[in-house]
Amino acid sequence: MAAVENLYAERPSAPRRVKQVMEAAETCFRLHGFHGTSMAQIAASAKMSVGHIYRYFPAKDDIIAAIVERDVAAAMADFDAVEGDEAGVFPAFFRHWRAKIERMSERGCSILWLEIMSEAARNPRAARVMADFRASVAERLCALVQAGAPGRWTPEAAAEKVELLMLLTDAVAFKAISEPHYDAQRTADTFVSYARCIFEQA
Repeated sequence: MAAVENLYAERPSAPRRVKQVMEAAETCFRLHGFHGTSMAQIAASAKMSVGHIYRYFPAKDDIIAAIVERDVAAAMADFDAVEGDEAGVFPAFFRHWRAKIERMSERGCSILWLEIMSEAARNPRAARVMADFRASVAERLCALVQAGAPGRWTPEAAAEKVELLMLLTDAVAFKAISEPHYDAQRTADTFVSYARCIFEQA
């Protein structure tokens, strides 16, 4: 993303253009899949020329990296909010996690997430991007839950609980697209109850 950052500094319109390309790419990935989407399709959806898009993203891999980077930033902002919440770490965390489940329950969001994970299974660069994403989120989340219950778990035990929680979050995407009568609210209620059990919170 260094090249994109340089463009941000050079042209004030660059962040808006990058956002425009990412949104167009997300739409195309949902409709056609990562491999079924061409740069020409992304360009048409973004109402830009292919050459213009290549100035921001030399390859589709770079778009995936930017999408995941954006999601990391959003996750970190959520953790900041939890840390600063007067309700306390766990009540705030469960509330934010419920909101995360509800976002993941949107069919388009689930499809995009599964598409990125599928690409990570085939593409070494996408795999590294996803591994870095999961490591960043897991590290911050482990610190958060340990701060919420000082001395209650060893770092290893906290990491195991966080890994289980992250697997549950992934499962939301599979559930949302595979069940014909998927109920987002019921899923959120159920998964938050699972989270409470994981962290032994009433």
